[in-house]
Amino acid sequence: MAGIWIFAEQRGGELKKVSFELLTVGRNLADRAGEELGALLLGSGVEMLAPELAKYGADRVFLADSEDLKDFLTEPYTSVICDAVEVRYGSGNGLYWIGY
Repeated sequence: MAGIWIFAEQRGGELKKVSFELLTVGRNLADRAGEELGALLLGSGVEMLAPELAKYGADRVFLADSEDLKDFLTEPYTSVICDAVEVRYGSGNGLYWIGY
């Protein structure tokens, strides 16, 4: 495996509860597998949330910060997530958790 990622959901610059739930489960899995836990954070002006994700267990925070990502829209968010996975893992070796 090449790491475990979670999608850190935020709205209006505040992390949603599901992000912390995913970090907890992801941290446990990553520790047991001897893998790194990454958090993918998308939005506009959300860089200040990265330290909080690290505080709650993310080894790395992958940030996509753009005005185009200010509001959740399926197409731009999906495009960024797919591109990030492709760049990081190529054909998709890894485990990714997205909650709602």
